[in-house]
Amino acid sequence: MLVEDGELRMIVGPFTAVRAELGEGGADSLNLGRILDAVCDSVEIDDRDGSQWVVLTKRLDALKGGRG
Repeated sequence: MLVEDGELRMIVGPFTAVRAELGEGGADSLNLGRILDAVCDSVEIDDRDGSQWVVLTKRLDALKGGRG
């Protein structure tokens, strides 16, 4: 976990097929992608050495106002 430039960033992995899990069930279902989008400001997939890593970012200034 990293805290820098007003952001909290967590890198989770490695996974083999997390990209498929994030969108599983489509845009109208309650899936992993929708949950992470609701609690994070940014969700990215980073491909490294044949594995997928999830990079989650939350802006700390959003937390101060009680929103986000």
